Amino acid sequence: MAQRNKKADSNEIKTSRGNYEHYVPGVPILNNFEELYKLEYHLIHSYEELIDFYNNKFNPNSFFAWDTETSSLNPEQGEKTGDLIEGIIVGYSFTQDGHTGYYVPLTHADISIGYKGLKVLYAMLCRSKLTLLYNARFDMRFLEFMTPEKYGYTPEPDEKIYPFDLSKVKYFDVQCSVWLSDTNVPMPSLKKSEAHFLGWNPPTFSETIGDESNFGYLPAELGYRYACIDALGTYHLFFKTERYYTESGAAGKLDNEVLYPIMKLENTPIYIDHDYLKSMRGEVLDHLESLRKYLFSQVGMEYNISSNRELVGVFQQLGIDTGQRTATNQMKTDIKTIENYLTTHGDNEYLRKLIEYKKLFKFDNSYLETLISISSPDEVKKHPIRFNYFTCRVPTGRLACGTDGKNKFFSPVNYQSLPKPHSHNYHVHKATPEQIANHEDLCGYIFDDNPEGSLGVVEGQDSYLNVRKAFRPMPEEDAVIISVDMKAEELRLVANIYNEPTWIKAFNSGADVHKATAIKIFGEENYCKEARKKAKAASFGILYGSSAYGFHNQFPDMSLEECEEFIETFKSTLPSIEAGQRNAVRFAKKNGFVKTYFGRPRRVKYYLNNPDRSKVSFGIRTVKNTAVQGAAGDILKLMLVRMWNKLFVPYKDKGVRWIGTIHDEINVLCPRNLLNEVAPIIMECQTVKLPDWPVTIEPDFSCGKSFGELIPFDLVYNEDGTVKEFIPQMEEIKQHEDETRMANDSYIPEVEDDYNYLQ
Repeated sequence: MAQRNKKADSNEIKTSRGNYEHYVPGVPILNNFEELYKLEYHLIHSYEELIDFYNNKFNPNSFFAWDTETSSLNPEQGEKTGDLIEGIIVGYSFTQDGHTGYYVPLTHADISIGYKGLKVLYAMLCRSKLTLLYNARFDMRFLEFMTPEKYGYTPEPDEKIYPFDLSKVKYFDVQCSVWLSDTNVPMPSLKKSEAHFLGWNPPTFSETIGDESNFGYLPAELGYRYACIDALGTYHLFFKTERYYTESGAAGKLDNEVLYPIMKLENTPIYIDHDYLKSMRGEVLDHLESLRKYLFSQVGMEYNISSNRELVGVFQQLGIDTGQRTATNQMKTDIKTIENYLTTHGDNEYLRKLIEYKKLFKFDNSYLETLISISSPDEVKKHPIRFNYFTCRVPTGRLACGTDGKNKFFSPVNYQSLPKPHSHNYHVHKATPEQIANHEDLCGYIFDDNPEGSLGVVEGQDSYLNVRKAFRPMPEEDAVIISVDMKAEELRLVANIYNEPTWIKAFNSGADVHKATAIKIFGEENYCKEARKKAKAASFGILYGSSAYGFHNQFPDMSLEECEEFIETFKSTLPSIEAGQRNAVRFAKKNGFVKTYFGRPRRVKYYLNNPDRSKVSFGIRTVKNTAVQGAAGDILKLMLVRMWNKLFVPYKDKGVRWIGTIHDEINVLCPRNLLNEVAPIIMECQTVKLPDWPVTIEPDFSCGKSFGELIPFDLVYNEDGTVKEFIPQMEEIKQHEDETRMANDSYIPEVEDDYNYLQ
């Protein structure tokens, strides 16, 4: 094999922030790695040979590293292509000692052991001390989806057929320990990890099977060596990187423990109201067309509104110069630039309509069109709607959502970035017995815009361009959507981590923490809403390492000097936060990493020791941010594990279903008749009280007829722990402006880019 460049392969990694030097230096590539590691490869030729291994050579007290070779990425597919069924395991490899690898071909042209080979694999997994995988969810999901029918297998009359349930199998995902060595390297692949940590340079998939995309088309005699190396590499990577898992403490354990629950939750099909979205899109397309006509009429010609070059020409014709330029010295015409121009130059109807068009076009293109496509009845039959979560992508340990576009098992939507509807104040009315009987109510109440007989107002979600309303129970289901997020989680974490007395007192007394901070800074005699707003902005800004420049952008009425002075006052007012962050930076500069409360490491050596000042600044912001964002990510995984054990497993046959998670928010579908029973379980799972934390991390409960109609409730409990009553979180009735909608209904929900946790 050709010697590859050690520097390029082992140390420098391509990330979203450019070239990056791994925290753990890579080893040299070994041309003779098979000889040095004493690797041997064995092909199992028959079921009898496999049974003989199981009866005479299998050691249940050893580690068992295994890997699958599949016909596609989607375990649910059942289409026949050529001689193979798509969506099956065509073979698997394993090793128990790291030296001898075995490959069991299930559906190759030359050797085909078939479904019975999987029964032996499952028996070995159930008996093994610990099974080792790389990207465990993929292999475990595939095995659980395998059935005799997929292999055309007819059981013997007295043969037992059972599901391959991996819930009791002791597993360890080696990708977790590899990733924990340096979480700045997202989704480390098996082949790259073998090269970096072991110096292995085996043939690639394409080098092994040529132009074929399906490993099953390759004769087993030609592919078994490639397959065995994956299991052998997984085994050796475990022992090479296990220390990073151990050093990560509770966070590392959560990373591994949460994988099976997430895999099972990901499998849950989601219902989306296709007709509702189609109706919305009809209105959107009509409005886009009217906006287009207006924009064209102002310049007397048609042009490509999505083309920056053509918009520049239009701007010049209208005498508009945004004052911002691209790297090629072309005028910027993006939404943010235009909004800044309007702020400094006053109102301009053409530009307002242009912003509206751009936002609406992006909203339609990014979400409406895709959601309508994946929710059509024909598409749902082929590909049920599911969302994929990445556990080894975001450096802080947060979950990310999305797909690579190749695996049809998952829908091509980032659930975490679904546009959030604008808020809307609804009047609250007690539901009549007739309304309750007709299931028109929500927890015994009606929420509408009618002020007559109102008990108060509650903050809900506006229906205009609300795509989240499409996420609802199926028409035949009498159920609601529960959404539970955390009350001021980040600030509560800061109070606990840095032991900040002002915030501890505010949270534990039920006071407004931002008001308490503002009073501490400005004095009670000078307190006002503007003071609270500035205190709130500073609180979050300091957590993320924001500078005076960032604060100035939020409050342009303050000079840069005033912003700097305010931030210094904030720091001196809450000294424990400043001291804690300063100590964290000092520790990181000395050791090259920081850890969350739960032990998750964030490697910052490359940034803090970099000659590039911008990278050093990023490293310092990362250190300050990791304590909070990292702990929040750890807590979410803890809550998912709890909910899997206490809710989803016990209630799996009662209609309780997973919908998704957005940052610190978990969404569940619950039948109405179980709501009083299920709600306390969810609240308990999402409450975190640790012995040395003075402030409890508390959840906030909302539910609605859809994900886009959530109403916040307080829960009143019975003595047995069930809910006696749900009470809307109401305010007194005032002369409210409808702050949620502009007079011309032109506001558009913001379409977020992928959530960035300081990657």
